[in-house]
Formats: sequence, structure tokens, C-alpha cells
Amino acid sequence: MINTIYKDICFDNDIIQKDIKRLNNQIWKLIPMRENGENWKQHIIIVVEEITGLQKIFDKNLNFLIVLSKLNGLIDSDIPFIQYRKIIFDILNLCKGV
Repeated sequence: MINTIYKDICFDNDIIQKDIKRLNNQIWKLIPMRENGENWKQHIIIVVEEITGLQKIFDKNLNFLIVLSKLNGLIDSDIPFIQYRKIIFDILNLCKGV
């Protein structure tokens, strides 16, 4: 069981792992969205909102801060696709440590 900021609510590790896996899938989806010219910036904003909520619930895990920083940096960036993809992979690796 993992404690949250809500002292009476705890989550099983399995539930948290499933949610992190779902979140990873949402982050992974950013690569083909940019390749296909879809609205990837809006998708990043949605993912950032969710991670911000998770960070608050699980009491400010440092990896969440780094993930949020990287995602926010991508929103207004015009970096080449190859760098964009590398940052997405970095973010996915950070999520494994959450």
C-alpha cells in the first residue's frame, strides 16, 4: 500500500503500476502524434495536467518534477523530431522510476 496526501486513502502497488503504464502509453503516443501532424501539443497539456495531479497526490515525487519540466519544455519548442523523440524516451525512462 502506498500512502497519499489523503491520510485515509492508500493504493495497492498494482493499481499504481497500472496507472503509470497507462500514463506511459499516453506519453509514448506523443511520438506518432507529432509524426502524423496531429495536435500533440494539446495532448502534452493533458498529460501535464494529469501528472501535476499525481504529483500532488503522491506528495511531490522528484521524478514527476523532471517529467513535468521536460514535457512543458516540448510544448513551445521547435526542436527537430529526432531530439523530440529522444526527450520522449528520456521521459518514459523517468516514469519507470516513479
